[in-house]
Amino acid sequence: MESIKKQEIVELEMVQRSFIKRIENIKHLTYPEQLRKLQLYSLERRRERYLIIYLWKMTEGLVPTCIDLKRRNRNRNGRSFKLIPLSRTASNRVKTLRESSFFIQAVKLFNALPQCIRDLEGCKLEKFKRELG
Repeated sequence: MESIKKQEIVELEMVQRSFIKRIENIKHLTYPEQLRKLQLYSLERRRERYLIIYLWKMTEGLVPTCIDLKRRNRNRNGRSFKLIPLSRTASNRVKTLRESSFFIQAVKLFNALPQCIRDLEGCKLEKFKRELG
């Protein structure tokens, strides 16, 4: 991800931190403890969770599939997706744009999940969300 985007994410997270600091009965807790107490995720974690859930919905046919997903062989490592290699002659700008795209980010996050979560198929969305945590 480009450094500007990373900075924007940090700034957004600071807004949430600032707001949470004002809640009187949890001021003494650390930020992660405050989030747990409020049953919230960090903004970065929410974004990553959204990407994973949306990709799962695409595989389940719950939302339109806007990208061509290439599945890997399920026998050994469970359900996962291939990342189509980029041309070696692609410019750095193209490589950067690709790396920060929904498709690449979602596939990397999904493939990093434990196999038991990746392999959830044919279940209700709420079950997938619960397992995802």
